[in-house]
Amino acid sequence: TTAQILTDSDLFGPNNSWSENSITGDLQSVINDHNNLSGIVNKTQLTTYSVQANLYSTGFDDDMVALIAAASIDQNNQLHLILAARSGLGTANIASNITTNWGLLYVTIDQNSPTNLPANGSNQPELLSSATWTSLEGVWTNFPTGTTVRVEKTANGVSAYASPFHPSTLQAVDTNSVVHIDWSTDVRLNTFRGPTSFGFAAYSQEGASYRDIIINGIESCSITP
Repeated sequence: TTAQILTDSDLFGPNNSWSENSITGDLQSVINDHNNLSGIVNKTQLTTYSVQANLYSTGFDDDMVALIAAASIDQNNQLHLILAARSGLGTANIASNITTNWGLLYVTIDQNSPTNLPANGSNQPELLSSATWTSLEGVWTNFPTGTTVRVEKTANGVSAYASPFHPSTLQAVDTNSVVHIDWSTDVRLNTFRGPTSFGFAAYSQEGASYRDIIINGIESCSITP
């Protein structure tokens, strides 16, 4: 349940920025913050797992809603994230890949900093994998059925898939959308080889929401689909 997901997760970003929608019961972000990536990271750590959810937003904007495909914290309290990120438009912000329409992003967050995404261009998200794949673009409210995103993480890497936006009908996940990262391609990614966490994140997109969440942990899972 959404309540269980919130209970079993740690928050990063502004306080009280994630909740259960009182009407739909869906997981949602309730802020529109341009200085912080916010999200929740499940306390369960697994080496192999898959996570799927339908991502949508009730807010009139075109910014990022994402699944956290993998999360790891180092000895300096730096939070390392791989995001399967969707937004309404392509990369509109030249200084940052955080508005990428679809791809896998690598983000490092200093949890000791007042704002976790500096505006000066340092510590910006990196687009590590994108697909030659097209989807309709626009503000999230143009697509009330949202987009389904699935991530599959192993000790060797992570793959993610998405469904295209549609103005009225939820589309099936398209295998042509696949994006993949092999952990061996970058020494920084070694932190994701072993047990990692998963979760949900949003940037500058009030009303970012998640429904039909399915979590299948191969080793163990505190959340039963």
